[in-house]
Amino acid sequence: MNMNDLERNLKEVSGRDDNKQQMRAIAHWLNRIKNSDNGIYRCWNEDEVPSLTKVERMKLITLTEGDSDEKIGTVHARLTRDGEQLLDEFTHAGFFMKA
Repeated sequence: MNMNDLERNLKEVSGRDDNKQQMRAIAHWLNRIKNSDNGIYRCWNEDEVPSLTKVERMKLITLTEGDSDEKIGTVHARLTRDGEQLLDEFTHAGFFMKA
């Protein structure tokens, strides 16, 4: 997936032309996951899971249950190939400097 595809998908889903806030949120999560230990973001915060679930629906990340020795409710987030490609495009386009 590239930035144009993402923008087009967000426009179709939201019905709005301006989706910069949603794109910033997606970029935030992709970057946060990539920069986590071994590329796995471990989340146990109930407030973050709904946001991660929305990003997962776009097939940019995968979510799996945490290990049995972790805190109950922990999920692991990993980038998919599409997520990695989109994050690379965000980075090369200077998106993080503009946002």
